[in-house]
Amino acid sequence: MIKEKEITAILISVDQIEFNKNLHVIKNRLIPIVNKIKVEFNKIGLGPLDNPFLNDILFGSFSLIKEKLSEQINLEAPSRFLKGDAVATANRMLSKLNDACEDLTNSYELASFKNYLSIDAAGNVVISNEAIQELKEYHSTYCTTENGQELMTLHQAVAKALNAFYQLAKADISQDTANFVELFDFDEKGNVIPNELDYDRFQKV
Repeated sequence: MIKEKEITAILISVDQIEFNKNLHVIKNRLIPIVNKIKVEFNKIGLGPLDNPFLNDILFGSFSLIKEKLSEQINLEAPSRFLKGDAVATANRMLSKLNDACEDLTNSYELASFKNYLSIDAAGNVVISNEAIQELKEYHSTYCTTENGQELMTLHQAVAKALNAFYQLAKADISQDTANFVELFDFDEKGNVIPNELDYDRFQKV
């Protein structure tokens, strides 16, 4: 059995503008909103906000929080009357927590970045270095096939040759890429060939 050749992806580019824009939104809009949510969560009394609770708020519709609240009420409010008061109090706190989430749930843009957030060792809402790298990967373009990488190598070689030509002739060629198109033509076999030029008396193309 012939083993397929392993292809190592080659990075072509990173859309740095979009990456920086998204990172700015996460740090300056999303995290402040989640910090407000954190304040309301802390009032519930289930301990500090950690990653399981954060994921429950962002993706789980409070299912874990409701489960832990129910367990807490059953332990601390043995009588039916005390339990009724505790449930009412818990529902009020959940309502406030839900209200604090409105700015997040009402924004499709912000909601699309939720998965990049986590809680660090100090209990802060952050975008970790790993998540920043994931965001950068999202905005990265790779060449991943053998044919694509061959074309990429040839393309780079063409650019290098054109640049060498341009450095010698740039006094007569503007930086309009249309000028480079006029340097070439196709022969009857469909091959790219150089147009005839008076190289000794080179004029603007």
